[in-house]
Amino acid sequence: MSFFGMDPQKKNYAAKQSQQGLLVLNHEYLQQSQLHTPGGTITVDGKRPEDQILREVNAHGVSVVEIQKDANTQAVKINLNSPFNRRITAATEMELRGPARGSDLMKTRFSPAGTLTRGTFANCGNGYTPWGTYLTAEENWSGYFSRDEGDVRTDAEQVALSRYGRGGPATSQYRWDKTDAELTGERDLYDRWNITAQADGSALTDYRNAMNTYIVVHARLAADYIQATKMDRPEWVAVNPENGEVYVTLTNNSLDDLNDFSSPDGMWFDPRGILWIQTDDGQYTDETNCMMLAALPGKVGDGTKALAASTKA
Repeated sequence: MSFFGMDPQKKNYAAKQSQQGLLVLNHEYLQQSQLHTPGGTITVDGKRPEDQILREVNAHGVSVVEIQKDANTQAVKINLNSPFNRRITAATEMELRGPARGSDLMKTRFSPAGTLTRGTFANCGNGYTPWGTYLTAEENWSGYFSRDEGDVRTDAEQVALSRYGRGGPATSQYRWDKTDAELTGERDLYDRWNITAQADGSALTDYRNAMNTYIVVHARLAADYIQATKMDRPEWVAVNPENGEVYVTLTNNSLDDLNDFSSPDGMWFDPRGILWIQTDDGQYTDETNCMMLAALPGKVGDGTKALAASTKA
């Protein structure tokens, strides 16, 4: 979650205001046994009740809540009448912006123009942008799409799809014949073509963003292409306010016999420079719950009293 301070008089963004503001938080995942009564889901003739489906759709996404702290009692309460309170759910309609807007990759039956989409879910990491807005990231979204085991093709079937053992029976105009550049029909294949922003000479179509579209949609593949540093499933990123160092949690570092600390997930620096770390390790539940840890960067020591010095106001 992230907190956006508000000026109590003007109701606008005030980064240093901590008495009143907007608390913005993700709803990444749900437990069906706890959401529904009597303790689970109900299936009637192979179908889920509409009420349960709507409940699960609305339980995912992002919440925006205005909160206020009493200066005397320090009690925090929700402003139930705030015009800023809202939910962005798994069905909320949203407008697409940026290089991918309107591209073929964004076009669906819901939005043939590729300018709209619906819903957000599996929201895990979050943070602030330089423009004072909230940034949320979807994680493991592909896990919501699956096929029955019976639909998986065998190796023999995969090979049978194509004479040359390719995954799909795609064809093209190219043959296995030896290339002859002197043939009139093939001459255009080897002519030089200069790429221009207008391509066909029309100034109405901008082709320069095409590559940016593929990069932002397939960011991981783009990173692999330029041989970016491999990491062990990075989760959250945090910046030390004291020196600008960037910290990344690597969640696939799991529990072993030598180390109880495993699967770091959520991470955040407070203004004092203390690094707060949450672990997300299902293997450790036979011992205890997952951990909430406080760490002082650059210092080693467990369970001892420590002082955090900060130059930040």
